[in-house]
Amino acid sequence: MIFEASVMDIKYSVKFMAVFYKNSKIVIFNIEGNEMKPVKNIDYEFPSSFFSLSFSPDGAYLANISSNSNIITVWETRNFGLKWYVDLTGETLSKLMFAPNGHDILVITTSARLIYLRVNPLMAEIETVREQYGVTDLEPTDFIVSPNNKFIICTGKDGNIKVFDYFMRGENIAA
Repeated sequence: MIFEASVMDIKYSVKFMAVFYKNSKIVIFNIEGNEMKPVKNIDYEFPSSFFSLSFSPDGAYLANISSNSNIITVWETRNFGLKWYVDLTGETLSKLMFAPNGHDILVITTSARLIYLRVNPLMAEIETVREQYGVTDLEPTDFIVSPNNKFIICTGKDGNIKVFDYFMRGENIAA
């Protein structure tokens, strides 16, 4: 064994691996070559109840849920500088992920609200483009976007799965 620690989430891209530790620290490792080299430490003053990381499909950005589970930070991977900061005070964020299209970050809240955030490298801020309430009957446990960017699959504490058209047109698709 090379290393052992309490970890809440791990995500990787072609070049990097991000590890979200229980002590509210994110460490980004360069995984090219024969060894793992830490390239950035991100410490949060306030621990979060939820831990979620996501690399953009092209590996250019790393998004995470930050302090108090209501803030999203997005980092550029070329220098690990902070690119965007999104404050969603009033919501408790439970998971986020970049959509396969590379333009959207989807965020699900503990109140079963799905928020679509549009990422545009030329803009100074991330834009909220859509919100959908009631994507699960009880608190959500997980969600994914299909690789073809056509469906969103949500699960809740009620044990049910709901499949939606990515653009939330019409009713949920029977599972």
